[in-house]
Amino acid sequence: IPVNAGARGPSDTELHKGMSHADLTSLGVEMPAGRRGKAEEGADLVYHLAYKSSYLTGQVIGLDGGWI
Repeated sequence: IPVNAGARGPSDTELHKGMSHADLTSLGVEMPAGRRGKAEEGADLVYHLAYKSSYLTGQVIGLDGGWI
């Protein structure tokens, strides 16, 4: 049974709705991708890990736009 994990960085979800505009902007500036992730991108990662990567196992896959 393949076991993998997706380590998501800041995403444009309900979790961040309470943050100020300045804080949200600074999150985007800190990321080489220049933006927060989208929920659909996280869903795509989970789908690919579950159904498209039969040889991949024991990995933590970062989906964070290069955020350090």
